[in-house]
Amino acid sequence: MDKGARYFKCDFQVHTPRDLQFSGQDYVSDADRIAYSERFIKACRDKRIDAVAITDHHDLCFYNYINDASNNEKDIHGHPISEHERIVVFPGMELTLDVPCQALLIFDADLVIDDETRIKIYTALGISDYTSKSEAKTGPTNRLAFKSINDVYDALNGVKELKGRFIIFPNIKDGGTSTIIRNGFHNEYAKGLFVGGYLDRGLYESHKNNTGWNNVIEGRVSAYGNRSIGFFQTSDNRTDTFEHLGISATWVKWSTPTAEGLRQACLAKKSRILQDEPKLPSTRISEVRILGSSFLKDLEIKFNPQFNVCIGGRGAGKSSLLQYISWALGKDSNEEKKTDLETFISNTLGTGTVEVTIIKTGTTHIIRRSINSYEIKIGNDDWQPTNSQNIVSIIRADSFAQKELSKHEKDKTAQLTRIIENAVNSGVESIKRQINENGNRIKEVAASYETYLSNLKSSEDLKTQIESIEEQIKSLNEQLSEVPSGDQTIIKNNSLVANEKLIIKSSEAQIAALFNQIGNILTNGNFNGLQFDSENVKNTEEIKKYAASHDEIVKNIKAALDDARNKASSSVLVADKKVLTDLHVLHDAEYVEAKGRQTKFEQIIKELEELRKRLAVLIEDRNRILETLESEKGVRRNLQKLFYQRHQLNISLHTLINSAVAEICGKSEGSLEIELTPLDNIEHIVKGFLAKVTGSKGQPARTQSFFQTLLKGENTYKELLKFWFSIYKAQTEKLKIENIISEYGLQNASLLETDFERINESLNTSAIIDFALELPTYDLKLLYCKDPSNKIPFEDASYGQQAGSILTILLNQEFGPLIIDQPEDDLDNKVIHQITENIVSAKHKRQLIFSSHNANIAVNGDAELILTFDHNSDKSAGEIIGSGSIDKDEIKLQVKDIMEGGVIAFEMRKTKYDF
Repeated sequence: MDKGARYFKCDFQVHTPRDLQFSGQDYVSDADRIAYSERFIKACRDKRIDAVAITDHHDLCFYNYINDASNNEKDIHGHPISEHERIVVFPGMELTLDVPCQALLIFDADLVIDDETRIKIYTALGISDYTSKSEAKTGPTNRLAFKSINDVYDALNGVKELKGRFIIFPNIKDGGTSTIIRNGFHNEYAKGLFVGGYLDRGLYESHKNNTGWNNVIEGRVSAYGNRSIGFFQTSDNRTDTFEHLGISATWVKWSTPTAEGLRQACLAKKSRILQDEPKLPSTRISEVRILGSSFLKDLEIKFNPQFNVCIGGRGAGKSSLLQYISWALGKDSNEEKKTDLETFISNTLGTGTVEVTIIKTGTTHIIRRSINSYEIKIGNDDWQPTNSQNIVSIIRADSFAQKELSKHEKDKTAQLTRIIENAVNSGVESIKRQINENGNRIKEVAASYETYLSNLKSSEDLKTQIESIEEQIKSLNEQLSEVPSGDQTIIKNNSLVANEKLIIKSSEAQIAALFNQIGNILTNGNFNGLQFDSENVKNTEEIKKYAASHDEIVKNIKAALDDARNKASSSVLVADKKVLTDLHVLHDAEYVEAKGRQTKFEQIIKELEELRKRLAVLIEDRNRILETLESEKGVRRNLQKLFYQRHQLNISLHTLINSAVAEICGKSEGSLEIELTPLDNIEHIVKGFLAKVTGSKGQPARTQSFFQTLLKGENTYKELLKFWFSIYKAQTEKLKIENIISEYGLQNASLLETDFERINESLNTSAIIDFALELPTYDLKLLYCKDPSNKIPFEDASYGQQAGSILTILLNQEFGPLIIDQPEDDLDNKVIHQITENIVSAKHKRQLIFSSHNANIAVNGDAELILTFDHNSDKSAGEIIGSGSIDKDEIKLQVKDIMEGGVIAFEMRKTKYDF
């Protein structure tokens, strides 16, 4: 657990069996009081109450029993509860004052309430009718003689041991006889030292929509001194069965359970007091370990889920820490930031390691990185290798080095594009993956198409050769007219029998191919049952039923494939083949005999045999190619479909980015207007094309003119694709480009025949496909809005204004941690105040980890955790010398001593809250 401020579910008005209005039996003996207190602490644990104040009327006697029960609590295994998980028990009392009003008095949780201290408190408050600790009940609750709450402060501060160790919360019900907010009491409220108040059980619901009451406690009523105060719901529990305990609770943030912690909570109530259970950032760094750095001593830091600020002198190591974290979180995936970061790591980390533990929607992710390794462990899974891009996709952190928001990337378009894309990260990544897959598929299909064209030509060539040989065989057969009819028939039939043998061979080849294809599917196909974790689904039984149906279908498919493979051979086919082969054997014997008898025609018969052998080879080759062509006959159509799909993917990406633009403009809080242009920017494509094909004088101008004409219509990318297809088809099919262009309906009044020849000479099919894969892009038009009527081009705004606008967007996004090194270096002074206001709301949505020299950021941004850095004893490396929140005195002193404007920042805070 970090040492910073965190939320506690609190009930600050709880009564014990000594209270006169307690409902239940008396508890008098120590044993009975101990047993009751243990039951009380268990009830708190069961109701998930983290802190209580024991506030009997004018009495402190029962507090120690309950505090001891908390300190001695054990878990279900019998082990003591760790200190940071114990129920916090504040000593306190409910006061009935002669203001008149009721008030809760709460002391530091670590204040020792012994008999001496208790009597001093009673004496300071004028409580004289208290009873002995051994009595079952307190004395009568008489009004204490204080006409002002400030007088109570004076009385208790007059006791040395109590000074600054208590806080008073008056009842702030709207109207009645026991509240500070009622007619005639506005001056008491306006001049009061109290910074918070309380409501009894169930009253918040009737007050939260009460405009007048809200105006008072929010500091909007001058008669009440424009004093904004914190407030706490309380249960006023006083039953033995604890049914009211925690019913009306408030979540309060502190680092130490003290009066000062509660005071700071009231002063920064937007940040530290919630009436509903807090929602903390879903992705947050919980711990960082750095070993082997030359800039930092080995350290282990536990970060707060909300706002963390690293402070310290120059060169004390705070910037180094943020760079190490950014590196572990994959910042070097951004090529523009990679070089500087890698140089820093190689110069300072050596063989060291950085380990970052992240909680993402409840699951622990541990990232460990060194110069030579990068790995991640998710939940209980084993360690696995990873890379920067993968980590960026999972964690979605944003990180900025010193002055990076303003000094780097003076063209903020690239920076804003990354921020916009991050807003729809999963969708953008998915579409970009599909575009990348589409590009690879286009290259594969284009290669297949070129193979198809090559095979098609080979098939046509083979057809011609086959026809030639068949004519030669026919001519030679005619020369056998003088051979006796019987032998002549046998010799001529030899060509027909050869054809039959080819038919059988073709049949066997086809069946063998199918057999192998089925075998490949059976070997490589996924025939596993549907896998799912029953703990990760809601409708378990229905999913099991669905999975069973799915598994049955998969099983049937596999069985059908097994059956089909088994049917690759049949007794009928074998028998039919045997009939044919027997006939062929018989024919072959007759042929040998006939050939032997016809020696006069031996040369013709020999030529026939040679031709038949060549014919058999040619027919077999052509059949094989025709089979391939059959499987590839849709390849050209597929190529066109893939390019259309690419176009649609690019449109989807543009639409998605456009939706993010509207969101980002909203998150800039009116400081930024963004217009996304249509997908018609092809300058990068034309520039690359000209670099490849520029030849004769005047060609660049003619080419430029051609493209301008081409892109005048609405379907920019479609027209561009027609051009690429024209030159692709012309080259692959050996046609003239100008003829194909007109075939595709493209107009050309610029390019000459020599230009087309140059294009054909300069580009191979691979280069043409590469150009066809290039997609038109959009542009961002940015305006910086000083106010609704004063807008200027974003590039004309100051770097500080630009950085402030971007930082406002980042603070309003709900992603992974936002890490910034010294944001004040990027911002104009007048912007810093607004940024601190944004930080207060932002830290509920995303974890913030800053380093800073500006005290306003830490103090008025109300950092939950401040880490103080300094040089170690021999000045060789930085180390952490303190950690906590500003409700700790030592942290206040460090802020004042180290940070620029530290004293002034606390004075501003005091002026703001009048305390």
